[in-house]
Amino acid sequence: MTQELPTTTIRIARNHNRHNNNFNSNSVKCNNKSENSHDTQNSRLEAGLQREPVDRPTFGQQLLNFIASENDVDFSWRALLNSIKILALILLWLVIVVIMIITKPPIDESRLFTLEPNQTRTYMIPQQQVAERVGVVIWGPFQETDRAEIKNGVMPDVVTMNVVSDAEGKEKTSVDWLIYLQTADLEQATKIEKAHVFRSAKSKSKQENPNLWLVMTTTKQVTIKLRVDAYTANRERGIWAGALILILMYAMIVTEIIDRTIASILCATLAVALLISLGDNVNLDMIMSWVDIETMLLLFSMMLLIAMLADSGIFDFFAVYAYEISKGFVWPLLTSLCLFTAVVSAFLDNVTMMLLVAPIIIRLCEALTLDPVLMLTLMVIYSNIGAACTPIGDPPNIIITTNDYIHDNGVTFGNFMLHCVPCVTLVTLQTYFLLRYIYRDESKLHIHGALNDSMQRLARRSERLTKMASAAGKGFNTASVKRKSERALMQLEHQLKYTPEYPRVLANLKSMYGIKDKPLLIKLSICFLFVLTLFLSHSFHNLHQLPLGWAALTGVLLAFSLVDITDFEALLLRIEWSTLIFFGSLFILMEVLAKIGMIGIIGEEVQDWIMLVDKKYRLCLAIMLVLWVSAVASAFLDNIPVTAMMLPIVISMAQDRELQLPLHPLVWALAMGACFGGNGTLVAASANVVSAGIANQHGYRFSFCSFFILGFPIMLTNIVVTSLYLILCHVIFEWHDPPKYE
Repeated sequence: MTQELPTTTIRIARNHNRHNNNFNSNSVKCNNKSENSHDTQNSRLEAGLQREPVDRPTFGQQLLNFIASENDVDFSWRALLNSIKILALILLWLVIVVIMIITKPPIDESRLFTLEPNQTRTYMIPQQQVAERVGVVIWGPFQETDRAEIKNGVMPDVVTMNVVSDAEGKEKTSVDWLIYLQTADLEQATKIEKAHVFRSAKSKSKQENPNLWLVMTTTKQVTIKLRVDAYTANRERGIWAGALILILMYAMIVTEIIDRTIASILCATLAVALLISLGDNVNLDMIMSWVDIETMLLLFSMMLLIAMLADSGIFDFFAVYAYEISKGFVWPLLTSLCLFTAVVSAFLDNVTMMLLVAPIIIRLCEALTLDPVLMLTLMVIYSNIGAACTPIGDPPNIIITTNDYIHDNGVTFGNFMLHCVPCVTLVTLQTYFLLRYIYRDESKLHIHGALNDSMQRLARRSERLTKMASAAGKGFNTASVKRKSERALMQLEHQLKYTPEYPRVLANLKSMYGIKDKPLLIKLSICFLFVLTLFLSHSFHNLHQLPLGWAALTGVLLAFSLVDITDFEALLLRIEWSTLIFFGSLFILMEVLAKIGMIGIIGEEVQDWIMLVDKKYRLCLAIMLVLWVSAVASAFLDNIPVTAMMLPIVISMAQDRELQLPLHPLVWALAMGACFGGNGTLVAASANVVSAGIANQHGYRFSFCSFFILGFPIMLTNIVVTSLYLILCHVIFEWHDPPKYE
């Protein structure tokens, strides 16, 4: 069927070419007749065929000139846009190169200080660091939060710092900075890095180049490491530049002016150049540490396993089986696939799930003329929804439940499912009915739905040409041309809509697809079962669990031992390297945004908003803020770094005695907000990017806009349903334990 489409399209184009040729030949004939005619001017007027001037082009020539001018305008605009794109990319390249060449690495002037209780230590700030903002970075046994963490009713010890303009420490030029110490043994405590900016230090002095001192006091003996640097002082100015870099990356991905992987590499490099320009001492080892090797290893290993498994024909077999049990009906088939994806994604992380199911979906869509990109989009949406059920379904859930504080305060595998499964069930049903309404016309699910616009444009063009020919005179034989064009369009639409009967299609599928290599399938099934067992071991906290990436790698090594691989290079060519590079670049960009403080601002604003309302409304507001902020931020910043950023905020709010907020509702809000927010955009979740990479391997291109148009409204409706669920359970019925403080 698909092989006939280009022929039909060419036939339509030939009809239009013959139509244009008829215009030219008939126009020449009409002009020749009018030139050789000896009729009078009155007879020509009566016939309605007044002779045109000799230098005036014929109608056919006018039509050809009009078409040529349209092509010339289109070509000129393309050339202009391409030139603008090249100039913009060269400009960005020059900015990166110039910054990296002319910027000198800062000198590390870190100092060690031992502070004694109730004694003042002063440190003269280097003259080159004196400015309106003085940035300070310290390392020591500090609490992770900037709020007092009270344990057993005892206030923690604190280190106080401020900037003064005299050596005696009497003339303060800044507000005090309080850094709370850990309550455990400080010698064995974890060293935490803290950064702060003292504002308006220079403006309050009358001297042109004043001397400034940093004054430090403590309530308990402690040893700290301190550095005054320009990077910390200029970090706030870099927030706007970081936001522009993020917007630039999204603009390039949305408009698709360049490949999304190239866009991510360019923006990640530009972000590193931004850090260098702010005075940060960036090196290659530091940049590599920003990449989440765990996620990269998981993706790489599962891609290898699936590439080997595809040779056994198992994906083709499942595609035929899914078609057989659905009896050829689209919505029963789609419903079973969506439900299967959602359920399995709860117990197998959604990245692995999409790596498994995406080839099956593509095979099935090719056999049934369904739109593979649309079907994969729906599968990704249900995978992200189903992954919110369990602590191992999505990377954000893994980040949350493996946190020591979260685990120690009663968030287990059982109560996680108990609170999240009802909400996920409601969201699954709501999404299903919404999709049934959006695609109530099943023709939108087929490939021809994407070609309707081109067919309509072709029909309008045929009608326009016919009207123009009719207006020129009766000498044009347009009726037959119009009939041929309409007939060709009808044939094209009929071929696209035509589907053989279910038994015939099923017989053809079974004859073409099936298990090709049973011994290979058995060996690789053993490897997959071993990997899945290691994955499921994360459900039991008393067992020693391998990280997900290492678990997948052990399965690959087992497969290499069982399977005789004759051409390893060919196997490596089937890895979606562009997806892995895109992930690596995205990790670097998000880490830069975190270092300049852009992501941290979101958490600070959340806490400030909660403090503005009355205590009886704080739980409702806190749940809504955590849910909506995590969902919307995840849609545009990727849900993994957003979860890592929001988790300390949730813990800080639960520990704050003044807020008096229970921990568990905030945890459920964060988990479901991050998972459901992954449906917002194409780059919001790992499963989305992986699915797009697999589709590209099979020749189907994901569009950022098409995913956004469908995914973002679904994400918003999911969050609305989740909001109602959380308010009903935790605000009205208070289905949670009261706040606990140590």
